[in-house]
Amino acid sequence: MEKVAESRSATRGIIGYDSSEQVNKLLTAHDDYVKEVYNYLDVIKPTMVTDEGRAAMAEIEETIEAYFAVEEKVILLGKTSFKDSVLEAQTLAINELAPAYENVY
Repeated sequence: MEKVAESRSATRGIIGYDSSEQVNKLLTAHDDYVKEVYNYLDVIKPTMVTDEGRAAMAEIEETIEAYFAVEEKVILLGKTSFKDSVLEAQTLAINELAPAYENVY
């Protein structure tokens, strides 16, 4: 899932850059990556024809949803110029987003 990795990269930039222009570009790129992930899942899901395949697909979807939920929290906290909020986003990225990302893979 290359696009999940791209999404994570954009999120890191969003919470790391000070330039609002750069942050806005990364927000747009992030949203595009997330859409691509869901487009891929939409293509793959109908090919799951066995109970085992559908169960695996459901697990994949749940794991990705959990990752994107944490990522959304990080972005909401970190897309600001308020340093305390950005530091909170960075801490959340380390403590919750990184493990959620590892679960995707």
